[in-house]
Amino acid sequence: MKILLIIPKFAEKGFSYDLPMGFAYLSAVLRKAGHTVAIENLSHYPKGSGQKEIAENILKFNPQIIGTGGMSFSFNPIKAIIALAKQVCPTAKTVVGGMVVTSQPEIIYDALGADVGVIGEAEDTIVPLVETLGCNGDLATVEGIIFRDKKTGELITTPPRPLIKDLDRIPFPDYDGMGIEEYITLRGQTDDGGLSLSHHDNPRYLSIHTSRGCPLKCTFCCYELIESSYRMRSIDNVMAEIEFMVEKYQINNLFISDDLFPTKKSRLTEFCERIKPFNLNWICSIRVTPPLSPEILKLMRESGCKALGYGIESMSPAVLTSMKKKISVAQIEKTLKSTYDAKIGIGGNFIFFDPAETKQTLKETLTWFKDNPQYIIRMANVGFHPGTFIYESAVERGLITDRIKYLQDDKFEINATTISDEEYVSSSRYIQFLLFVLGYSGKITSVTDNGDNSISLSTICPHCHSNNSYKKIIKKPDSISWISCRDCNRRYRLPIINSNKRLTIFDESFEYPVSESIEKQAAIYYEIANKTPNHYGAFFEIGKILIALGKSDEAIPLLENCLSHFPFNANFHIAYAEAL
Repeated sequence: MKILLIIPKFAEKGFSYDLPMGFAYLSAVLRKAGHTVAIENLSHYPKGSGQKEIAENILKFNPQIIGTGGMSFSFNPIKAIIALAKQVCPTAKTVVGGMVVTSQPEIIYDALGADVGVIGEAEDTIVPLVETLGCNGDLATVEGIIFRDKKTGELITTPPRPLIKDLDRIPFPDYDGMGIEEYITLRGQTDDGGLSLSHHDNPRYLSIHTSRGCPLKCTFCCYELIESSYRMRSIDNVMAEIEFMVEKYQINNLFISDDLFPTKKSRLTEFCERIKPFNLNWICSIRVTPPLSPEILKLMRESGCKALGYGIESMSPAVLTSMKKKISVAQIEKTLKSTYDAKIGIGGNFIFFDPAETKQTLKETLTWFKDNPQYIIRMANVGFHPGTFIYESAVERGLITDRIKYLQDDKFEINATTISDEEYVSSSRYIQFLLFVLGYSGKITSVTDNGDNSISLSTICPHCHSNNSYKKIIKKPDSISWISCRDCNRRYRLPIINSNKRLTIFDESFEYPVSESIEKQAAIYYEIANKTPNHYGAFFEIGKILIALGKSDEAIPLLENCLSHFPFNANFHIAYAEAL
């Protein structure tokens, strides 16, 4: 059978994104079974490419089956892919999978418009499904799918397929056709997240799964729907895949993308001892408890571990209990300190506005964040994703009344707290504001433009005061660049990120324009502000003008832009506070 897998667009061409490994696993399984597979990765299409270009490539391959899928937040692009597939190849069967289906199959099936939906893990389902479709067989015999019977019109959900217990029997992901070299190049930024890539001037990065599932039941996580059973690959199998990736793709960075990396001492020790000869930088997500001993942390660091991502979420005991995190503030603090002392970088998130959030719990987390700038923790509002406990609770409370419209609107952050909507909005802005102004910033001692949308930097680490040099920092307008020290592994941010004329941005002055009306004055400032390099002094003046005009909402993003580049400018802070 000729099968085309279409990966939804996760980013514009030229911007990095997280590779959806599920498609690579399905391609490997299908090819192993003797089928012909092609992959269209829409993230590698040039900006402005429309359905015409995609349709032409679909026609060239002329598939018999077209498959796509993803998370619930990809509902709209997935639906568009299915509609285009049916228009271009009306005789081809369409199949959709991923969490968008698994989370609520009976609700989502008709809305997406595919012929068949795959529920749960797809590696054992896809081959019998493809073969049944190829011979017009009885779909009711295929476990783990949903479809509508052609004769009766009845929506049929077949019995669930058992979870794959022996993960070693799944072939290694097949990246051929996904544009893997382009992906590796996109991720080849020394400052992409600042966790491990900073340690190479030419980082080559891929992900690996060493386990599936999670024994926990956090209220905001949807993966428990299909992966409640925790399963691990053998170390032999994991090392064989790592060796394969090093030889075929010359990787030097490895992200272990397990929901929860195994922390059993014997397994972790063996993993560290066996990965060390590959000379890779690696990072993983791990639980705060049980705490890792200094000896294990030292072993991990020596084996190439550059950072550990912890599921922190909140520093409020009430919110941690509501989320069913089963950890305490004291345990979080102990683990963060031991990791910091071991000179291993720290990744983590605070996620705000769990239903139990109050102004007091917000203050608890934000006060802790203010008092602990050595830990660079990212912050966001919690997402209410279909299938999660908090999503279903929001439906029961009437906060979500139309499940399909909710997906179409693509807004997964809602106020399910007792905090007023006005305070919810203002608090969200304040949280983003703190991201700009709190935390450790490194000192830049030199900047060189590389002429390829990147710069070379020399910096001084604010943690250990080591001198660092980085040869490939991508220019990122309107954002903060994060990097990690090559000596102590700890992350810090850079006070500038997109300047090939750094001194110009800091020192260039301009005459304040004078005109007969404040509107014309604003227009002149806009013209100045958008010159290259951007004049943030002009953005600041525009912000003050908008405040004077009673348009504070329009002023806020401009002043946030100023603060992202000049977090120590007191005037910017004052104007931003006034706008808020």
